[in-house]
Amino acid sequence: MRTIMVAILLMALQGCVMPVIGDADRTAPADDLPPRTVQPLLFRAADGTVCNAVRTGPDTAATAAHCLDAARPFTLTGSGRSEPILSTRANPAYGRLDAAMGAAADLAVLQVPFDGAGRVVIAPIRPGPVVISARGPGGQRETRRCDYLGRAGGLVELACPIPLGWSGAPVIQDGALVGIVSSRGRGATRGITQMADAARIDSF
Repeated sequence: MRTIMVAILLMALQGCVMPVIGDADRTAPADDLPPRTVQPLLFRAADGTVCNAVRTGPDTAATAAHCLDAARPFTLTGSGRSEPILSTRANPAYGRLDAAMGAAADLAVLQVPFDGAGRVVIAPIRPGPVVISARGPGGQRETRRCDYLGRAGGLVELACPIPLGWSGAPVIQDGALVGIVSSRGRGATRGITQMADAARIDSF
């Protein structure tokens, strides 16, 4: 009887340490902070410009660098709450690249006084489907399923059309943040969305 009880206990302990994230490149956030679900935030500027953003840490969010060209002050809205943006930091490489490759560096970090701890899981994109999650001008949540088309240098392209105002929206794959929406195609590239790698958020 004792042998059976010990075996059951060992099986239970093994079950408690099974990894929540299945892939080696989709690791839990650092600093022992709990992982957060990737959620879009509505980015508003004083001149009426609308973009999107995503909370990445306890007091940080990320958006597209070109959204910072709008008039200040900026605010973020999500889940019924509005937060002021205390400071911004754009990727310095964004302004040095031509228009064709600018999307690859179109990233900015925002300092925001959020409540609560936690970081999103950030991972490199892989071939396969992704989801873009965004908020419309009225704050409504919208999603769009896209397919990964490929990479040219640092530029990542996705097959799906998106509406205006989705710049800065999070691109999600298997629950991890893999990209930030930069631009949508026009003319011959209509239906193509370009994104910047989320893994670059901590590089500047």
